Amino acid sequence: YPPPEGLLSSASVLVLGAMTASQAALGAANDWLDRRHDALTKPQKPIPALRARPEGVATISLLCLGLALLAALPLGVLPLLLVALGTACGYAYNLGLKRTAWSWLPYVAGFSLLPPFVWSVAGIWPSWLQAGIYPVGLPLVLAAHLANVLPDVEAERDLVPRSLGSRLGVRRGSLLAMGCAVAAWVALLGQTLASQGGRAEIWGLLSMGALTAAIAGYFILGSRKPERLTWG
Repeated sequence: YPPPEGLLSSASVLVLGAMTASQAALGAANDWLDRRHDALTKPQKPIPALRARPEGVATISLLCLGLALLAALPLGVLPLLLVALGTACGYAYNLGLKRTAWSWLPYVAGFSLLPPFVWSVAGIWPSWLQAGIYPVGLPLVLAAHLANVLPDVEAERDLVPRSLGSRLGVRRGSLLAMGCAVAAWVALLGQTLASQGGRAEIWGLLSMGALTAAIAGYFILGSRKPERLTWG
């Protein structure tokens, strides 16, 4: 049975609040845990630049964590558990996995928990089409993670030699990121064809694929001559 309109609106606000508070908690925790590392590589960040006190940032992280759980509590036991697990993935990343070759794992795990969180609040069971978000989304999550870490590879190679970015390097990391983007596009195109999508949808995906191939070609050519690869 569909929920009453008022309940649906309240649930939407609680979902948005829980997700926002969870991300704020993780961002503050990351700044607090990395304050000494950032003093060497990113002195412009709030704590190294003395725009924020470490204990204040740590307090914000804990308060936002409490707000995230408090917002999820009225949604039910399962949504609360999923919010807690997703936030725990982020803390695991901040507490040490980010400096290892397994830094991608919390990203993938956290994303995998997001759709069930929304589905559990809406009270729906996913069809094969809804579950098809994973073959598209997971490669994009990995590509986004690589795009996030690769710009800092050269600056942090000596400080964090075991991280995923340091192990891959800019060239291999760029190629892997583009490969993930291409894999997501192939999965999306396959799902569109399987669901008998319209011509406009198919042509749109083909155009997006051509753009992806052009960008991938740039990185492949650049990987042969590292000086061609620039990050702005």
